[in-house]
Amino acid sequence: MATPKPSMREIAAQAGVSVVAVSCALRGSPGVSEATRAKIRAIADSLGYRPDPLLSHLMYHLRSKRTPKGRHNIAFLHWPKDRYRELVLEGARARAEQHGYHIDVIKLTDNQPGPRALQRMLLARGVSGLLLGPSPVKDYSDLLDWQNFAVILTSYSVISPRFHRVVPNQYTATQLALHELGRRGYSRIGLIVPPWVEERVNHFHSVAFTWAAAQNKAKPLLCYHDPYTSSLADLRKWCHTHRPDALVLCFPLDYEEVLCKALGRAAVSRLGIVSLGYDTQCANTMTVDYRPSMLGAVAVDQLITQLHRGERGIPQVQQTLSLEGHLLDASSP
Repeated sequence: MATPKPSMREIAAQAGVSVVAVSCALRGSPGVSEATRAKIRAIADSLGYRPDPLLSHLMYHLRSKRTPKGRHNIAFLHWPKDRYRELVLEGARARAEQHGYHIDVIKLTDNQPGPRALQRMLLARGVSGLLLGPSPVKDYSDLLDWQNFAVILTSYSVISPRFHRVVPNQYTATQLALHELGRRGYSRIGLIVPPWVEERVNHFHSVAFTWAAAQNKAKPLLCYHDPYTSSLADLRKWCHTHRPDALVLCFPLDYEEVLCKALGRAAVSRLGIVSLGYDTQCANTMTVDYRPSMLGAVAVDQLITQLHRGERGIPQVQQTLSLEGHLLDASSP
């Protein structure tokens, strides 16, 4: 005869708590202390408790139906700067509306409200879920009392707190660019990337680029150029010294304002060009599109899942979901 499976009621009896407390503890929801949560989980493990997957799915569905969808229960902290960020926001807004939510866009600038004012504003608007757009600031530990919110990052730029994030896969994007240029016969391929961009994406561009060069037993033609602080003369000198026949450009390096002004349009037209992350709309360039609208949509999906599960605050272990880019060829009809 099969041994009966342990139930939440048995766990509750041994822990001296209610069945609701056991449910919250095992789902990671707020409402129980960390000490109680640890005690309940230890008892569940000792009894060999395993949740019924069909019942868990049903309860998840019922909870999601009961989740109140206030007009401003999701907010997008937005730093308006470029088209990429706007596309992330557009994708997030469209997906939220599909789920019956409305996104409250809060534009942050140098004159943004202080932490207390922002906290009061979010709570007054009933916001419980936050999306953080690509940001110029690395550390937001002191911005809010994060235990009140479920949070998803949409870039690598925010280093702390370590929330779950949905990001483009810059490593495979660089590999895709190099593969396509190699397929077209280019052999002296250079990578031009701003140092601060490398830092914000965990150096994925240069790692992929250096690995590919090592596979071909070649010296990597790597140029760190910041369009905001470096001179065009420096970029021109690097290109004349290393003589690349193709270039991979990392955002925000602009084809017109940086490359053509540094080298001249005639010289640039003879190069193979792949831009990472944005579409230059130039006839002789290719682009690895990071799919920012899809990224925003997936970020909303992840955030709503957290809200349904009652997950708030900084997670114990950060999870990263990365999206693959795809190649766009401006020369194609």
